[in-house]
Amino acid sequence: MTFDSRPARPYQQKPSKSQAKARRSRRPRLTRADRLKLLQAPWSLHFDHEGTEDVAVIVDGEGEDLAYSRYFWRPTGNDPIPPTLAGLRLMTAAPELLQALIAILDENDGPLVGDGFQHPSVKAARRAVAQALGEGVKP
Repeated sequence: MTFDSRPARPYQQKPSKSQAKARRSRRPRLTRADRLKLLQAPWSLHFDHEGTEDVAVIVDGEGEDLAYSRYFWRPTGNDPIPPTLAGLRLMTAAPELLQALIAILDENDGPLVGDGFQHPSVKAARRAVAQALGEGVKP
């Protein structure tokens, strides 16, 4: 009978706050402008007709496919807009909407932000921008 002479593996200790901070500081920090460039805007919406139905494709500024839709029928005349098409139009406009919202927040501190008070809509806009750019989100 043989015994392993190696000591048992100790439990890994959680890194200290200073070690964790040093590890984070080694990661390249992306500025907001860098994050916006990663979107490769403007995006465009293209349609492929397959049989009796359509498929939409959102394409970035470099011609790469970003998203495909499920099958749907494009409306004609007074037909209602399908939710799929409405959502795709919003997604296609997202980079421009994000850039416009950032510009509004950066340029207009006016009556909605002052004396330490922020209107709830300004707070919501700042949260939406942070979420869209992945700020404060762990990779």
